[in-house]
Amino acid sequence: MATSEKTVLLEKILAQHKVKTKKNYLQWEVLRKDLGATGRKKFGGLTAKSSWPELKNVIEPFLGDHLALFEIYGDYYLAVEDTTPEELRAEIDSEIAKIVEAKARIAAEKAKIKDEKAKITAAEKARKAEEKAKIEAEKKAKVAEEKAKLDVKKSQVLKNLLGKVKYVQLELNQEEQTLFGIKKTQKGPTASALEKAISPFLGSELMSLKKKMGRKEIIYLAKKMPLQELVNESCRAQGAKEFSPEKIADDVPIDKKKLADVFSQLLSAGQLQVTKIDEKFGITGLKIPTPSDSHESHPSQLTTRNSQLDDELFHATFERLRQGRFYVRICKMRRELGWSEERFNALLRKLRADGTIHLHAGDVSTMSEEDANQSYTDENNFFYVNLTWKEK
Repeated sequence: MATSEKTVLLEKILAQHKVKTKKNYLQWEVLRKDLGATGRKKFGGLTAKSSWPELKNVIEPFLGDHLALFEIYGDYYLAVEDTTPEELRAEIDSEIAKIVEAKARIAAEKAKIKDEKAKITAAEKARKAEEKAKIEAEKKAKVAEEKAKLDVKKSQVLKNLLGKVKYVQLELNQEEQTLFGIKKTQKGPTASALEKAISPFLGSELMSLKKKMGRKEIIYLAKKMPLQELVNESCRAQGAKEFSPEKIADDVPIDKKKLADVFSQLLSAGQLQVTKIDEKFGITGLKIPTPSDSHESHPSQLTTRNSQLDDELFHATFERLRQGRFYVRICKMRRELGWSEERFNALLRKLRADGTIHLHAGDVSTMSEEDANQSYTDENNFFYVNLTWKEK
């Protein structure tokens, strides 16, 4: 192949490239590709992977009068011979600027698309969160509504169990135990489990009472009323005849300590009258006062009478507990009488002041915490454990 033919081939490739790209130059790697396999072969066995030095050495002898090779920005180009490096550099700079501008435009478009996607995502998330919150609120409202209905049902079950009576021993069948969430056990629910289960559903009309029967505790469901009223009704049911405290204790669903306080309150109010006191067993006889009991009709006489009864009951309790000893522990007296702390301490101070009893210190280290707490500390902060009765 003549030299001019190779030159023509190079000029033809450059011209075709100018038509396609409007550029007066051709980057060397593009030239290597546009030569094609046939053209590379014509130039002495160039390959698709030939380096720039290999390409330069082969084509440089065939540039002719119209073509030239240029190195711009570390890259190599084929251009027409009358093109100056400055013109080529300016054209390349313009192309680079266009590329940078295009990239910036593409980046802006991408950022815009990303921002729009983010807005859509945020809006979608907000919508889903709102829907989820709405569903949760509806669920909670439904659960609350169901719970309210269930609570009403539980309250109604308790009212039905009580019926028209004042009080009744609480006994729940298996279905009712399930309704109140009481776990099934082989021995049945404990008093504490029953009390805990029904307490939130007693409302303003009902109350629960606990009473110990031997070793077992019994829960009673009762109409809500003061305990004095409940005990007074039981006492009045005995009529005008004398009755024992034990009879009332068997009749009403109140434990002995609370009942002792109620008896004391009824005695103080003149609604009960003591008819018999036993040194060993304390009060053994009570009755409802009648109009004929004129000696109890005046409040001051009632107060005196009740004070005397407390003295007698205190002494009877002392005699019953001492069991041959000359002293009794104060904590035992306090527990046995079951009085309020104020009532017990007041009588203790009175009997000590008039010399009826003597108080004695003791070794607190040998006592339980409960016994120590139920002993007595006087106004001078002296601690006493035992009491003795003045010898007659």
